Amino acid sequence: MRLQLISGAVLLAITLGGATPLSAQTQTMVIAPVLKACGVTLPRNPATLEVAEAETLVKSVTGGAYNPLHHYVLHVVRFTAGSTVEQEAWYAFHDRRLDSTRLYGAPRVTLVVAFAAAPPALSKVAYSVTITKKRAAPLQNLLDVAKLVLMAAGEAISPTPPSDLCATSTFNVNWRPADMHFVATANVNGQPKELAAMTFDNERKYAVDVSLALPLKTHNDLSFNISDGVATARSVERTDLFAVVNLGLPRDTKRMRFGWPTLLYGMPITGKPLKKHLVAAGFGYSRVQFFAGGLFIRREIARTTVAQGQVDLDVRADEADKWDGTFVWGVNLSVKFVTELFKARN
Repeated sequence: MRLQLISGAVLLAITLGGATPLSAQTQTMVIAPVLKACGVTLPRNPATLEVAEAETLVKSVTGGAYNPLHHYVLHVVRFTAGSTVEQEAWYAFHDRRLDSTRLYGAPRVTLVVAFAAAPPALSKVAYSVTITKKRAAPLQNLLDVAKLVLMAAGEAISPTPPSDLCATSTFNVNWRPADMHFVATANVNGQPKELAAMTFDNERKYAVDVSLALPLKTHNDLSFNISDGVATARSVERTDLFAVVNLGLPRDTKRMRFGWPTLLYGMPITGKPLKKHLVAAGFGYSRVQFFAGGLFIRREIARTTVAQGQVDLDVRADEADKWDGTFVWGVNLSVKFVTELFKARN
């Protein structure tokens, strides 16, 4: 059964991530936006940019070609009188929402640059962008569960006094999901200087994910053994750790956010997986949920055979294919949450 689980992980890997090695899926580019005078007043503190300010900025810099459903990366910088960076902030802007690190599967991105109080000596501004393909989050979670099973340049137009300068540039994203790493550089007083760097997680929301469910309500299980030639059965209270598939509305699987209820189906990662099936509904946060539902256990029968004075015990599923159902409840944990707990302990 473990081999079947691993084979399923490989099949899902081909379906979600393709067969091309991740190392071969890297896109690099250098963007050299041409700076020009901004048509709006830039915020005094880039770290406190509001949605309305971001929308006004994008509309002004793009010449009115603003689409709320398009994906924008904003880099807002304020310089000091000494030509050094006083404050700077990066934002992902989409659907009138600001985010610090997430782009949610953008196929095309527009970079919007805003330099407040830019020094006259600023020139040759460039952004290097490295887009590195990575595994889809549900696939990575499935592979982590399998591991548990196996274990048991542009020129700036610089006026003489400091001025607010803006620029924009749009590019296609070839690989998704991917990490997008931006590095901003410029010549200040004739010397190349790195202004800032930022990495965005460009991965969409998913309707399917893989997690680990732990029932907190025990169930009765039968244990068979032979002693002195006599076969006996006894009832044992136990619980199992289940690998479960989550089905629901698309959601961010990486952040601790309250979301819509999800349908859960899974099997235990130890013992006889095909003997037990968990069907439940989970609700709560994306990384930690409470669940309640039914645990269905296939009945087993024990037969004894005597050969050459030896008594053998044969335990197999009931030929009538009968199942017992019981109500269970517990917690459903994202694989990322569990692996982070293990790392913290080590």
